Amino acid sequence: MAEFTDNIIKRIFNNEGVIFENDPNDEPTKYGLVASDIRECVADGIFPSSALDNIVEFIKNMDSQTAKNGIKHQYFDKLSLSKIIYQEVAEKICDMSMPMGRKRAVICAQRACRSVTAGDKELDEDGVMGPNTLSSINICFNRNFLCAFRSECAAYYRLVAQSNPNKDRYLQGWLNRAYQ
Repeated sequence: MAEFTDNIIKRIFNNEGVIFENDPNDEPTKYGLVASDIRECVADGIFPSSALDNIVEFIKNMDSQTAKNGIKHQYFDKLSLSKIIYQEVAEKICDMSMPMGRKRAVICAQRACRSVTAGDKELDEDGVMGPNTLSSINICFNRNFLCAFRSECAAYYRLVAQSNPNKDRYLQGWLNRAYQ
C-alpha cells in the first residue's frame, strides 16, 4: 500500500514552490497550502488555533515541516491514499489534488478508471474517494491508469483556461504538471 514519503513532498515542493507567493489573481500560498487548507488543519487539530489570527502571516512564516504535516493531512490522508496499491498512483493523485482540489482530482481519477476499465458502471463520478473508487483505482494497471489520469487532468485544465481567460497564463504550467 502507498505511503506518504519524501518523494511526494519533493514533487509537491518542486511543483508548488517553497516561497511565499501573494499573486493578486490567486490566494496567498507557500508550499502549495492556501488559507482554506490552514482553516481545515486548525479545525482538525493539525495546526494551532493561533494560525487563524493572521492566516496570511502564518502561511508566509510556515516552515517545511509544518507544510509537510498539512499536506499529509489535507491531501494524502483525507483522500485515503494509503489504501492505494501503487505508490506512483497515490503520489500523482496527491500532487494533482493540490492545484485542482481534492474533489476535482478524484473526479479525474474516476474518469481515468472508467476509461481504463471500459466504462465501469459501478463507479460514480462524484468526487468522493470512497471504497468503489479506491477499488477501481487498485484494479487498474498502474501505467494505464496514470496515462488516463494525466489526460483527464490536462483536459480539466484546458477547460479552466478556456472558460476563464485570466487563468490562461497558468495553462502551460498546469499541463506540464499534469503530464509529469
